Amino acid sequence: MTKMIRYLPWILLFSLGWMHRAFADCAPGGINHGTMMAEVVLDVTGNIKAGDFIGSVPFSREQNVNTPVGHCDPGTELLLYAFSSPDGRKAKYYGNIDGREAFYIFYGGADYAYTIEWEGYPFSLGGTKKPQEGEWTTPNGSMLHIYAAVDNPKPLYSWQGGDNAPYLGAIRLTPTNQQRGFSYRAKFNIKAITSCEVTNRDLHIDLPTITVDNFPSTGFSQQEAKGQDYLNVACSGDMTASIRINSMYGMASYQGKNVVFKTQNEGQGSNASGFGFVLSSPNYVNGYFADNETVSLGKIGSSGASIPIQAEYYRYGDSVRPGSMQSAASFVIEFN
Repeated sequence: MTKMIRYLPWILLFSLGWMHRAFADCAPGGINHGTMMAEVVLDVTGNIKAGDFIGSVPFSREQNVNTPVGHCDPGTELLLYAFSSPDGRKAKYYGNIDGREAFYIFYGGADYAYTIEWEGYPFSLGGTKKPQEGEWTTPNGSMLHIYAAVDNPKPLYSWQGGDNAPYLGAIRLTPTNQQRGFSYRAKFNIKAITSCEVTNRDLHIDLPTITVDNFPSTGFSQQEAKGQDYLNVACSGDMTASIRINSMYGMASYQGKNVVFKTQNEGQGSNASGFGFVLSSPNYVNGYFADNETVSLGKIGSSGASIPIQAEYYRYGDSVRPGSMQSAASFVIEFN
């Protein structure tokens, strides 16, 4: 019995401290509820991947007032929810991005995800606790962050206000009190602008060594000797492409067109002379690339394309000399 009496005051002190914290509350303010609205107008360009940041938009109070919704005791903690709606539905979790829980904009999923934060506190499915003391007015500084939920997301237009706007979050005093606090909604006008990019800017084509005997006269080698590399293109939607190639060291003619790319420092030192290269793109270009001539590559879809660029030897000189060969060309790709 003596041992039990000795520890009884400690138990009472603990219980009293817990009871004091539980009764921290916010007295009613001028109104019970306010609505925060974000007007999201963004352009999505480039080859976007799931999880990429699209942009941030601030929330503003929809009623254009600053009337407090409460006056909070010291020790009060507000709850910052993502999409905890009055009918009991919760946000559909997408994943963690930048240290915050991200959710699909619409309950059924969408091409975009979002996070909300207020003064560094992220909104979460379980309700993030944020200290609040004194007057509880407009949560200024609330930010909506938008991310791609899929690769190359589609445009999103949902410019409706009031109850028709997507419901993204809420600030509440208690989980069960739906009327006290703020609701967060947004209007969306996200334009997905189709674009393409070349993901590898440098191509290196190595050809096998071949003897001069394979070129008894001007023209191509009697023995096949070709090399190939790939031009990789990524697009966010369907586009058409064209390519233009320019020689760095001059051209020679074949069938009346400048298609033979001459070599660097031809005939100097141990370099070959009278030989060059021709370039083509099997399955894309019918024929050989001519200098400074724009050639269509056709349609490239959202899955992108890996365009082969093929090189082969060509003898254009009446007199030739064996040796090393190296050439270079620049290319420009246009998308429409």
